Parts: sequence; C-alpha cells; structure tokens
Amino acid sequence: MSDGGRPGEVSIANVVRYVRDQERSIAFWTGPLGFEVRRDIEVTAGSRWVEVAPRGRETGIALLGAADYDADPRGGEAGFTLVVADLREWHARMVAAGVPVGDPVEAGTGLYATFTCPDGYQHVVSQPVTE
Repeated sequence: MSDGGRPGEVSIANVVRYVRDQERSIAFWTGPLGFEVRRDIEVTAGSRWVEVAPRGRETGIALLGAADYDADPRGGEAGFTLVVADLREWHARMVAAGVPVGDPVEAGTGLYATFTCPDGYQHVVSQPVTE
C-alpha cells in the first residue's frame, strides 16, 4: 500500500462498502474474485475494518459491517469499475465459481460484463480496447 506519494499528491486507498455479513463478503472477494486481505483490524470492540484488494494493486475495498456503522446496504450500482486483461477468461472463471455474472457485451470502449456481489451491488468489469 502506498504512503500517498510525494507531498501534495493524493491517492485513493479504499472504496468503502457497508456489508450485511462481513465474513461472507470477505469470502466472496478473496475467493472467486481473487482479492487478498490487506488489513483486518478491530476498530472498536467487535467492530472490524477489513480491506481487500486485487493482488499488487493500491486501491481496495473496505468491507465494513453495516450494523457496526448504523448503515443500511441497499445494493444497486457499485459506483466503481474493475478492469481485467481478458474478460472472456475472467467470465468463464466466475461462471465456474457460481458468481452471478452477465454475459460479456461488446461496446465501443471494449468488452464488459456485470456481476452482483452478496450484498446486491452490481459491479462492472471491463476489458478496454487495446490499440
């Protein structure tokens, strides 16, 4: 994880996602999605801050127990996208793992597919056009 770079520079560390079942969400992101747990610390008694991220990448997802933060996860659009080098290969792995994922769609910017995480958020995964 980066320390933020040079003075005055900013980087994005995590996107916060409030989840109903923290263990289920950790298993989902680290299982079929292949992310790694980057941080798992107790913030207050019984409340954990858990960060998962793609291996070797800076930006991750903080999976926080909704009940611990008086939040109500409602699903819908995730608000961020993921990028893969080979969407068709990724799609086949997700289907084999039982992840609810839509078929790849061709768009002017490349291929994309959507999947739904256990908390009902719809995520877009894309394979950008290579020139």
